[in-house]
Amino acid sequence: MNFTYYKGFIFRFSKDKVFFIYIAKSYVIIYSVHIIHIQYKRLEKGDRMNLSVSFTTGEPIYLQLREQIKNQILSGALPEGELLPSIRNLALTLKISVITTKRAYDELEQEGLVASVSGKGTYVSGSNKESIREIKYRQLEDRIKAIVVESRNIGLKPQEVVQLFNLFYGEENA
Repeated sequence: MNFTYYKGFIFRFSKDKVFFIYIAKSYVIIYSVHIIHIQYKRLEKGDRMNLSVSFTTGEPIYLQLREQIKNQILSGALPEGELLPSIRNLALTLKISVITTKRAYDELEQEGLVASVSGKGTYVSGSNKESIREIKYRQLEDRIKAIVVESRNIGLKPQEVVQLFNLFYGEENA
C-alpha cells in the first residue's frame, strides 16, 4: 500500500477513492472521499480528447458531455471526420450510464455537429461548417448583448462602445 504523508495528514490513493487520515493527540479522523472528477483522454492516432465529469455541480452529466464535445468541435480541437469514442467505451471510462452518453451524442447529432453511422461509430460531421458558423454567431451575439448591458450600467454612450470596439478590433488586425 502506498501512503503519503503531508502536513499532518496521511493519504492513500486508490483508483476511485482518496483516504485521508489525520492523527491528533487524542483522536484519529479517517475520511474516505470518492473522486468526483474523472477525465477521459483519447490517445488513438496521437490525438487527445479531454472530457471531465463532475457529479457535484448539479448540472446533468449529459449536458456536461454535450457542452465539452461541442466546444471541442467549435474550437477545431476535434476536426471534421474525427471518430468519437464509442458510447459504451466512453460510458465505461467515465463510469456513467450508457443512456447518459447516448443522450449527449443524440443531442449533438440533432444540432448537426456529429453524425452516427450504424456499425461504424459517431463522427464529427463533415457538413457542419454552416451550423458551426451559426452557433458561433449566436454565441457572439450573446456576448455583445452582455457588453451592451454592462456599458449601459457604467454609463457609456454607444459611440464610446464603438470606439472601444474599433480600438480592440484594430489591435487584432495589426
